[in-house]
Amino acid sequence: MIEGRVASLTEALFALEEPWQGQFLTLVANLSTNWRWNERRPEQRDVAAWLKADPDLCREVTSLLDAWQRPR
Repeated sequence: MIEGRVASLTEALFALEEPWQGQFLTLVANLSTNWRWNERRPEQRDVAAWLKADPDLCREVTSLLDAWQRPR
């Protein structure tokens, strides 16, 4: 179940338009590495692995993305 949710979330993040895609990916990378990310754009496999390994991060990013995409 979590794998399907992680795959959907990862796809949704990479489907965002710039500059939002880069902002979300940088946030996920920094949260996943305790703010030690090397500034390069993470790949889909990196993001999926981080989200799969940390269910709290997955929920947090899902909430942020849902709030971002909610109609105003």
